[in-house]
Amino acid sequence: MFVSTIVMVLLTPYILERLGDERYGIYLIIYPIMQYVVLMEMGLRGSVARFTSKYISVNDTLSLNRIVSTTFVFCLLISLVVMTLSFLLGGFSTRFFNISEQYHLQTMHLVLALGFVTVISFLSYSFTGVIIGHNRYELQNAGMLIQTVGRAALVVILFSLGWVSLSSWAWAMIVSSVLGLIFWIWSSCYLQKGLRLRWQLVNKETVKELFGFGMWNMILQLSGFLVLSVNAVIIGKFLGTDKVPYYAIPFMLVTRLQSIVMGLTTTLRPHASSTLASGDKALLAKLLVVGTYVAAMITFPVGGVLLVMCKALFRVWLPVGYESSWVIYGVLMIAFFGSITQSASHAILIGGGRIRGLALVYLVATLASVGLGIAFVGYLGMGIVGAAIALVIPRFISNCLFQTWYASSQTGLRFIRYLSDSYTRPMLCSLPSVALGSLLVYLLPPGNLIYWVLEYILALTPFAVLALAGVLDWPMREKIVARLVGLIGLKAK
Repeated sequence: MFVSTIVMVLLTPYILERLGDERYGIYLIIYPIMQYVVLMEMGLRGSVARFTSKYISVNDTLSLNRIVSTTFVFCLLISLVVMTLSFLLGGFSTRFFNISEQYHLQTMHLVLALGFVTVISFLSYSFTGVIIGHNRYELQNAGMLIQTVGRAALVVILFSLGWVSLSSWAWAMIVSSVLGLIFWIWSSCYLQKGLRLRWQLVNKETVKELFGFGMWNMILQLSGFLVLSVNAVIIGKFLGTDKVPYYAIPFMLVTRLQSIVMGLTTTLRPHASSTLASGDKALLAKLLVVGTYVAAMITFPVGGVLLVMCKALFRVWLPVGYESSWVIYGVLMIAFFGSITQSASHAILIGGGRIRGLALVYLVATLASVGLGIAFVGYLGMGIVGAAIALVIPRFISNCLFQTWYASSQTGLRFIRYLSDSYTRPMLCSLPSVALGSLLVYLLPPGNLIYWVLEYILALTPFAVLALAGVLDWPMREKIVARLVGLIGLKAK
């Protein structure tokens, strides 16, 4: 997640400067729209991860092979449909969003490439499911890094050679996604020696097992895709594609922080699955509190310091005119401070299969966001800020309030006690860093991105000191402190 964040920080202004607002805006609209195609897998990804973890834990190789074979065959069948829809969507998008005629062919190439990347993602489910089932997240993330770094490197190479277009970006995505798939196939075969893909293993019972859970997971996916895409589409339709980056870039910072936290808390899914099977509710409750506590330790200081330093970041990081977009980040974080810290409860509820109530509430909240977004931007003239507010109101209710209560009730925890144990110390320990970050950008305004990064790191120092001093209790603290003491002692000698 650290590497992909660095890639995003460096690549965003590079691409924005070369493609311009309109072409970059086209990508920011088309990419989230194409995410809806993922719904064709009907929640299969989460279902595969859940059942591969289950069968690997009990060493049931036959059932495991049935799961991965059924998944692969189903994904292979829907791949043709995905590519057909991508072709149709490419032609529709150019007319619906009034894209300049000179960019029509590039837009078509981009949509087809995103469709192909989606197909590769589908085909990888069987293999990444095995990797997750073995709790080898470093291999899953290595494949993602191959795709992320490979795509960035190819974009820079192609643009440097003079091929500056959405078509070049499309080819970079295609090549990097294939490389990632090859790595995941090798990794899964290495981990699971008896792994086999067989048409004969596909049966009705396995399909029922996968999609019985997958349908509710699909509703969660639909809600997530709407959150990612709906405001970009609304802004593009009512205000123009060139206005989309002014919302999408601050939103990208929010989702990047969310991805970092989810990268940690997603590892709770297989543990929740096995714990539910054993019936140990006390352990499930402990997983929830510890997971939320760790998520809060990241979200409050990192997101809080970024909030007070965001205006300065946009001034030194992005082209002229984007500085005022820091307001969008501030509005979004009203809900996302709570939403991101609840990534742990989300992972545990999915791993434990207790998602029906959550899925329905998510769907209602997301549809409310769509309605409010159209009203605020299209009819009330509230602009980009209105789009952010439309997302925040329902999300605060569904993610910050309902999900918190739902997770605590499912694990037998008292609601207020759960909030107190998970949030109090991380929040209080973050305040000195937030205050220092605000003071630094006021007294020493950074002149470039490097100085901003140095001030940001300096602002996080008080939180790090409190964490290492034991004010915060967190995994690996004693080992890290012991190593630091050892290194200091070694240098002293």
